[in-house]
Amino acid sequence: LLSEEKLAFLRDNEIRVGFSIDGCRDAQDATRPKTNGSSSHERTVEALSSALEYLPDLQTISVIDPSNVPYLVDSVRELLEIGVKRVTLNPNWGADWEDEAVRDVWEAQYEEISNIYVDRFREKKPVRISFIEDKGLAAWREVRLGAVVSDQVIVEEGISPGDRIVILGHRDLVDGDPLLVD
Repeated sequence: LLSEEKLAFLRDNEIRVGFSIDGCRDAQDATRPKTNGSSSHERTVEALSSALEYLPDLQTISVIDPSNVPYLVDSVRELLEIGVKRVTLNPNWGADWEDEAVRDVWEAQYEEISNIYVDRFREKKPVRISFIEDKGLAAWREVRLGAVVSDQVIVEEGISPGDRIVILGHRDLVDGDPLLVD
């Protein structure tokens, strides 16, 4: 799918790319096995590694589901080790999140991921926060900002695990605007 020619075209035309990968092998296999049931992880990681050679700032999009939520920390670590700089965790809002034990695991995983991101923040990695997507509608959130380090700001409150942040087209949004969510 992603030939060198296509990757060069995307790079040369400055086209932003979102690459779908649910994370480490266990996470990927829980939600995206091949049609024959075998693992899609190795081929996906190979394609991601090739894409990063041409598009070092590409964004990965990992769909978080109750079946792969226990692997979030391992997934984020693996993606960062591969060289991904922009990781988006996108909860599957259509899934059944009623199980309190699953939600507890999700929260614990997000807490550990926040530690990973704080460490990266200290290494001067950029963080941008805008609108939050709330079931297809833009929802304005008051965000309390903390310390400023270089050109970065720590967000102390106003967003929660599972919130989806609008990063494109946010300047024209008002509270309650419908959103087209990919």
